[in-house]
Amino acid sequence: MSRELGVRYVLEGSVRRASNHVRITAQLIDATSSHHLWADRYDRELADVFAVQDEIARHITGAIAPGIISAEIQQAQRKDPSQLDAWDRTMRAHWHIRRFTERDLAEARRLLDEAIALDPANSMALADLSFARHFEAVFGWGDGPAESHAQLGAAARKAVAADESDAMAHTSLAIFDLFSGRHEEARRRLSLALDLDPNSVFARGYLGVSYGFGGDYETALPHLEQALLLSPRGPLLVIWRLCKGWAALTAEHYEEAVNFAAQASEANPEFPDIYAVLASANGHLGRAAAARTALDQLMHRMPNLTASDERLNRPFGRAADRERFLEGLRKAGMPP
Repeated sequence: MSRELGVRYVLEGSVRRASNHVRITAQLIDATSSHHLWADRYDRELADVFAVQDEIARHITGAIAPGIISAEIQQAQRKDPSQLDAWDRTMRAHWHIRRFTERDLAEARRLLDEAIALDPANSMALADLSFARHFEAVFGWGDGPAESHAQLGAAARKAVAADESDAMAHTSLAIFDLFSGRHEEARRRLSLALDLDPNSVFARGYLGVSYGFGGDYETALPHLEQALLLSPRGPLLVIWRLCKGWAALTAEHYEEAVNFAAQASEANPEFPDIYAVLASANGHLGRAAAARTALDQLMHRMPNLTASDERLNRPFGRAADRERFLEGLRKAGMPP
């Protein structure tokens, strides 16, 4: 099949209709091995056939991209390190970044530097490099917050210059704008990314992130929910769930913040900010033991942290939200 069609991946499906109901099945297959990478079934009423068609198309498009990337990562990981090309290095780095540990981000950066040396116009590698630099900046790893943030911006600008039609590249540059305090610029850039790729989970999710930190809880949640819906098993699940927690924290919905952060922990318990949200929210709720436990987990991942540490800088749109976050951490027992 692979040789006949000249492709590596094949999307198969069927449509069955009964009265005003329709059942659509879809499956993604690795054509070289006949291995099923993803499958799903959709049951809908045909009140508006075009609306159903658009909805299912969005679901499938959003779902198959992570499946293809996952398959490419596995293929790259099976190769001998001496045989890796730029794409293989990018795929390996893609996996390491989304583990969100200091060691994995350093390894991702090494692989991406090599990939870019082999292919300087590789917009995906440049965008991934900016993403790795972003989390090193946020958590104070690598070259430290200021230098890593500057390198994030440099890599993101190069990614956009390499391919102005790449939604991932524009999203990376929007992240730089957002964490530089330029919320409106970030949202304009994210809107452009969604114009380029309406199914971009990356852009959709970060649009929710921007509204969450901007203090607009009601606007943030639908975007984050849509990102979760588009890619319910994707590697960025921890971010979308956690940013619902950040949004709840800015809205003073502390119980919801705790619940959302706990859900994020189920996706990836290594992500440091989970414990920042849990410590602050539980601090405000007067749950001293839970707040202290979360704070200990945060301090384990970000040692010697204090409430005045630049590693706690998050892109709050309102000074009062930042102070409320830090007040919760102080209630949890964080040194000033």
